[in-house]
Amino acid sequence: MAQTAGAAGGRESPVSRSPGNEAPDTEGLAEMPVSEAQEELRNLPASERIQRAQDLSERALRESDLGRARVWAEYAADEAANSGSPRETAEAWRSLALLYDVSGDLRSGIRATAVSASAFAEAGDPVSELEVLSMRANIQHRLGALADGIETASEIIRRFEDQPLDDSFRADVLSNAAMMHFKLGRLEEIPGLLEDAADLYESVGADDGLGTVYRIWGNYYGALDDPQEAIMFYERAGERYSRTGNVFDAANVFFNTALMLMRVDEFEAAVSAFEEAITGFSRAGSASGTGMAATELTVALWELERYEEAEQTIRRAIAMLDASQSLRRLARARTILGTMYGARGNRERAVEQLARARDLYDELGLVADASRIQREIERIDPGRRNGGI
Repeated sequence: MAQTAGAAGGRESPVSRSPGNEAPDTEGLAEMPVSEAQEELRNLPASERIQRAQDLSERALRESDLGRARVWAEYAADEAANSGSPRETAEAWRSLALLYDVSGDLRSGIRATAVSASAFAEAGDPVSELEVLSMRANIQHRLGALADGIETASEIIRRFEDQPLDDSFRADVLSNAAMMHFKLGRLEEIPGLLEDAADLYESVGADDGLGTVYRIWGNYYGALDDPQEAIMFYERAGERYSRTGNVFDAANVFFNTALMLMRVDEFEAAVSAFEEAITGFSRAGSASGTGMAATELTVALWELERYEEAEQTIRRAIAMLDASQSLRRLARARTILGTMYGARGNRERAVEQLARARDLYDELGLVADASRIQREIERIDPGRRNGGI
């Protein structure tokens, strides 16, 4: 897995070396091409090679050099896996999973958490194992692999009583599970999860956590077709987030409020709320959130007959969601673009976008969504059956 960058060059680097060590110090290694630095590390003990590589990865990350950070994190993970130490393997692969997560490589992040969690279990550290599984559930959630995420969260919840876990951690797992159940339309599980999460957040005075609980309650009432009750809970969530300056989740509140405003045909107000959401997600650095809000803004603009603006907005949304690997949200965006093409009579482009959405839903195991899109493709063009485009 580990990669190298740069050429060995056949020259001696003018870098300092740690006293008594055969390899340069971390600062010296950071100044070298990766291939040369890795060569310098070869004669060090495995534990020191791993630590040096992790230090170099963290340094590169602080310098916003994600490519170099990834190379060093992968090198550390490979060295740890070869060391025979479950503890070193678990820690190195957890660091690698975090880096994949930060860089938007969600699938690789999920794979890395599997290695880390297994190694923590082998090392006899079930608390750290559950922490890594929680990271895995969060990444699965963002990827859109919701059934897998619920399965992961459920495993953690089943083991709550066996381990001395922090109340905030327990509440985070419960609220994440509630949101995934909501997104899959499994409403019956949500109240119990939220009530337990709220009690735990109250016990530790976690305003952000309570804001999230209220936000999911809003989603729940929205699913029950009670937009006014939903908006009330969103207002309560917004109050909690304003106490902590939580820009990202405040943006989520604006987004959800806009969805409810659309339910009652207040499209101009919805546009304003979506724009607030986009501003907040952008400030928080969330391309996925920005793309999600832009997707639904497109619908409001279309309802207001602002067609050209709607098409520009959905194209920007698709670019952001594609780059962030938010596959479920990307499928939704492509569905909307395909529907727009269909409304304009462009059957070929409509089918192209809808087929790409269908394939994404298939990839995520969302069979009902994939079937719904396939039926729409066949309605637009009856000759396109059995998944063909």
